[in-house]
Amino acid sequence: MNMIIFIDAIRTIFDNVFKCDDAARLQFVFDRSIIEDVNEPKSLVNTEDCLLKLASSGVVDGVYYCFVLRFRHNESDYYFNRFCEYGAFEGFNNAVFDEQFCSKFNINELFSFSAFNKIDVEEKVIRDRSRYNARRKGF
Repeated sequence: MNMIIFIDAIRTIFDNVFKCDDAARLQFVFDRSIIEDVNEPKSLVNTEDCLLKLASSGVVDGVYYCFVLRFRHNESDYYFNRFCEYGAFEGFNNAVFDEQFCSKFNINELFSFSAFNKIDVEEKVIRDRSRYNARRKGF
């Protein structure tokens, strides 16, 4: 009986490893397509960095941004949604946007990746405070 459970566990592990490998390959193709196909890939990162600064500033109640990219790989279309959500918009992407977007454009699958999350914002606040305090001590 224990051998059956062990074999099922091994199968599950291998299934997950293969899925992770497939996901990693797809993520690599996605990242490469941004670098190759988007004229200014740095502007995407700069935009997300500005949104992270805005979210950590304490000035706004929430931030939401998304960037949907479609690309072809092996004769198939893949859709990636790179998004940021914070504060009042936390959970919006998974709860509302993905489903409505797929429904409106008749897409079977949309891969969503969060560019930053609540923990990133909190860490940015801590880093900024630390820098501010270090500067104050210097005076």
